[in-house]
Amino acid sequence: MHLDATATPDGVVPPGDATKAIDLGASRDDRPAVEADARPEDVAPVDAGASSDRPDVAGAIDAGDGSVRPACRVEADCAPGGLHCDRAAALCQQCLDDGHCATGSQVCLRGACVGLEACTTSRTCPGQVCDTALGHCVDCARDTDCTSGRVCRASNCVAPPRTCASSAACTSLGQVCAASGECVDCAADVDCPPGQYCGAAAHCLPQACPPGATECVDASHARACDAHGTRWTAAACPSTATCVAGGCVERVCAPGAVSCADAYTRRTCDATGTAQVEARCGAGEGCVAGACVVRTSPSGDTCDSAMEVTPDGPAAAIAGSAIGPGVDVGVPCRTSFPAGTVDAIWHFRLTSSRDVILSFTGGPASMAIQLQRWGCAAGSTLVRGCVATGGTATRVFRALDPADYYVIVAWPADYAGTASLRVTTAPPAARSPGEVCSNAVPVAPNGPAVSVTPTTPGIDVGARCGSGINRGFDRETSTDAVFVYTLTTTQDVNVYVSQYSAIVAFEVQRRCGEEGTDLGLCRYGAGWISLPRQAPGTYYIVAEGIGELTARVTAAPPGSTRSYSVSQLNDATWIDACSSPGGMMLSPTEATYAPLPFAFSYWGNGAPEGFIVNVSVRGFVSFDGIDTRDWIQRMPSTAAPNGVVTPGWSNLFNATGASLCFATLGTSPSRRWVVQWATRVSRGFSSPSHYYYEAIFHEGTNVIDMIYRDITGTRVGSPYIVGLENLDGTLSAEWTHVMNPGSAVRFTPVW
Repeated sequence: MHLDATATPDGVVPPGDATKAIDLGASRDDRPAVEADARPEDVAPVDAGASSDRPDVAGAIDAGDGSVRPACRVEADCAPGGLHCDRAAALCQQCLDDGHCATGSQVCLRGACVGLEACTTSRTCPGQVCDTALGHCVDCARDTDCTSGRVCRASNCVAPPRTCASSAACTSLGQVCAASGECVDCAADVDCPPGQYCGAAAHCLPQACPPGATECVDASHARACDAHGTRWTAAACPSTATCVAGGCVERVCAPGAVSCADAYTRRTCDATGTAQVEARCGAGEGCVAGACVVRTSPSGDTCDSAMEVTPDGPAAAIAGSAIGPGVDVGVPCRTSFPAGTVDAIWHFRLTSSRDVILSFTGGPASMAIQLQRWGCAAGSTLVRGCVATGGTATRVFRALDPADYYVIVAWPADYAGTASLRVTTAPPAARSPGEVCSNAVPVAPNGPAVSVTPTTPGIDVGARCGSGINRGFDRETSTDAVFVYTLTTTQDVNVYVSQYSAIVAFEVQRRCGEEGTDLGLCRYGAGWISLPRQAPGTYYIVAEGIGELTARVTAAPPGSTRSYSVSQLNDATWIDACSSPGGMMLSPTEATYAPLPFAFSYWGNGAPEGFIVNVSVRGFVSFDGIDTRDWIQRMPSTAAPNGVVTPGWSNLFNATGASLCFATLGTSPSRRWVVQWATRVSRGFSSPSHYYYEAIFHEGTNVIDMIYRDITGTRVGSPYIVGLENLDGTLSAEWTHVMNPGSAVRFTPVW
């Protein structure tokens, strides 16, 4: 092969002399190469010429097939022609890597994309070798397949790349230094221009798709692009799912199906079947069978027939005679009246945040009121407590959010009069610190006590055992205060609340307000709540009283405080101790003694089998062994009795037909001792009353359950105590002071 004496290395024609070309009809292996260890200054410079487009500024090379290819130093020199720069050869080529050719049908051989020739042996590849791993003919599979001085890269024999110790040695070629110590086009995707990735042969290749992108192929298939953008991977969705926005989403409804979300909301299944779209019906309309229709003659008997009351409009009346038998929704602070219970339901809608006053007139002498947000059915979001009151009552709610609201009122089934409700509203008034959740007053654990004096009468948030159920409070003249504290680590916590008046109630919530989640303990009366092993987080103290309220929080490492965690039981089973095998029914006396049938640890103090406890008709068991007839003893108190376990401590005594029973069930080491009260009269109330509840002591775990079968005939808010007190009367764990029939609570020791 003849080389012109004026030619630059590897046959690059000097600028401006494109007529002096090298015949490339021979194999590329016959062409001279630039030495891999040549210094940048040893390589003839490439003149960019006057034009910035640089399509042929580096001269040109006759490819031998009638085409002339420009010389290059960097990839950009070849970009205008859609070619790629072979930096080692300083020559623009059609391809450097199979990735530059049509996938699956072409391969890159000697800088050109050619048809793929399948093979299983080199015998079928004249002048080439068979790459059995790839399954087609190539120029080389290893360096030894190339002539002396050439190396195998991407199945092509090429001049050896420049060696390097750092990328500084490669920058003149527009390359980077790979871990192998060779200059390459790329070592990672970041070395490539946008829209390209670094292929296996260290060349930048066009991305097939945006890295990490997802899309739907059709309704039942999704595909995802890999992290480098090299390929799509498709997958079928499960038969129960539809592809939406590149992902498979479970269908929740039939596309286009309509239904009612509640009495005032129409719901339509979207075209994919993966979501319900809700739309509120217009004024005066309700939802029936998935359609908004004009509501006619609502009775107020059920959620679907709730009586509409317009905010700041006239009162809306519900006749007792229009209410059918039984409870449709119910309220948590009233479950029964002597003549049976029914509930009446009103509905109103707020379109902006408002202070709201509910004014009732003409109702029965005894009823209970609950406001619910969005939903009407049982289990919907309750708003700031249930209140037991009379027929002429007022409830105040501060800064209610825009929403649909339902007013649920429980009253005696024999009420035949008419009750009216009027809803008046006003823009939310300014609230002083500590009056609402949004401006709760901070209390630092182990810091000083903090006091709040609310300036606006009325309950904004309220505690479950406060004015909603207990006498001594006036819902509209009493006030509440909200404190907040934060724990950064798990701690044993005591929360103290005091007030100059004896009437105070408080609880601790994880979240504050209408959707607040209490921690199971609500205390009636000044004192403290113990919360062992309280997890890190922010907590709210909601207190009710009259005038100034003061809160303090102490915290200590876990295990410093002995107490009980309290939780509600949803699957408890009533055990009739009076009729159980071995059960013992006591005579209706005020108090008696009973031996424990097994060893039991109470507040960390071990009581051996046979230990004598006091069982009182007043509704408690005490571990101090003192015969007492006291009642309404606030806990904790150092006054006797102490070590009290009570499912309901009140002014109770037995009458004819009443019973006090206990029985031992099961076998060691998991026996249960059941103490059951069936009292018939509560002193101080004119109406007949009866209480059926029990305490269950569990062997081994030292857990105590309290189950309520029936509590009827008493005035709502009877001031009795539910909980446990330690042996010296300095600590207690209490539950809300009013329980409902069918409810149950568990006290689990924590120490």
